[in-house]
Amino acid sequence: METNNIFNKHEFHVGRLITGSKSSYRENHPNDLIIFNANILIQSKGKIWHGDLNITKDAKILQRICNEINEKMIIVSEMLCRFGMEEKSYSEIEKNARVIFKPKSKNYKKAVIDGFDVVENGNMSIIVGRIKKYNKIKI
Repeated sequence: METNNIFNKHEFHVGRLITGSKSSYRENHPNDLIIFNANILIQSKGKIWHGDLNITKDAKILQRICNEINEKMIIVSEMLCRFGMEEKSYSEIEKNARVIFKPKSKNYKKAVIDGFDVVENGNMSIIVGRIKKYNKIKI
C-alpha cells in the first residue's frame, strides 16, 4: 500500500495540525515529546510525511504505521527537511533523528539520562533534548 494511504487510513493526513497555538499546547502538555512541523522519512523513499506530532500520544499509531510500511521510520525536525537540508543523504539526516520507529518493535521509551531526554527503541538510544520527567509508553 502507498505510504500516503497508510497515513491517511490512520487519520495522519499530510500537514496535520494538532493545535492552533503551539505555546498553549506545550503549556498544557509539559511532559510530552512534541514535534511541530515534524518530518517522517524512510530510507527507500526519503520524506514521506510532514505535520505536527505529539510522540507521547501518537506513539502507538506511529508504530502501527511503521509496521504497515515495514521499514524503519525516522522523525526529524522541520529544519532538517527544508532550506537545502533535504538534499543531505538519508544517513546524514538520520544522525539527527528525534525519534526512530522500527517495524514490529514492542517498546518505545522516553527517559532522562544525565538531564537529557532519550528515546530508546530496541538497542538504540537517541538523545533528543532536556525534559523534566520520566515517561514510558508501552506499544
